[in-house]
Amino acid sequence: MRRRSVFRKPSLKASFKARTTGRAKRAVKLAIIPGYGKKGTGFIKNPKRSVYNAVYHRTSIDTLKQLRTRKELHKVREINNHLVPVFGGFFG
Repeated sequence: MRRRSVFRKPSLKASFKARTTGRAKRAVKLAIIPGYGKKGTGFIKNPKRSVYNAVYHRTSIDTLKQLRTRKELHKVREINNHLVPVFGGFFG
């Protein structure tokens, strides 16, 4: 069986929403909803969606993660006022 990999389409809307959901909102949900934030409760709530998402995340590739790892390879670090490539063969 051949494994198929697909690049995930980045969603700026979802990314923004995830970064701006406040700590207070999560604390309120945790106090009110039993099982909120517990691992494995997604399968109990909606098994079909849970299985689909598990397979999807294992077989697809995160586009933004690929860009971040490439960017990190070219990152530079400042040592003694010299710019030095982190993964380079020289140190100034």
